[in-house]
Amino acid sequence: MSEKEQDREDQELLNQFQEDEEELQQEEEGEEEGVATNDASDSKEKNDEIIQQKEEDKRSIFVQNVEYNTTKEELMDIFKDCGEIEKITIPQTRQGQGKGFAYIQFVDKSSVELAKALSDSIHRGRAIKVLPKRTNQHGFKKKSFKPNGFSKSFPYMKNSIMKGFMFGGAGYYKKKFNPH
Repeated sequence: MSEKEQDREDQELLNQFQEDEEELQQEEEGEEEGVATNDASDSKEKNDEIIQQKEEDKRSIFVQNVEYNTTKEELMDIFKDCGEIEKITIPQTRQGQGKGFAYIQFVDKSSVELAKALSDSIHRGRAIKVLPKRTNQHGFKKKSFKPNGFSKSFPYMKNSIMKGFMFGGAGYYKKKFNPH
């Protein structure tokens, strides 16, 4: 290939790259505008949900080492002197057996301190551990994930011409004709 042809091909690739970059930028601007309107309306609801969840968690305990067949009634019996119980949750396996822990939500925050005093008490031959319930922390924002598998730092990867240009056909091989 002559130097002129190579320059022309390089220029075409560069033009294609710039077009792809502009197209991607326009798509992102459109996404951001759509997200901004959704975020504005949804953010208050999400904040309210988070605040409500934190308030509920301040009134809740996590009970470890619960015997697998323990019922809600048994847990209610153990913690009834701590305060009024609003809700008891015992997570179960698909087979319906307890997973060995439970969550108890009280009506009043002061009940949590009284319940923590029952830590290391024995129930069905097991020393149960009582801890304040932690609020779940969500680690990643959806915006950082690109569904097409490419990050924003590689917009040129969208175009197969640029893939060939960047990697020079790495990983590909030409099958040679073998008459035998």
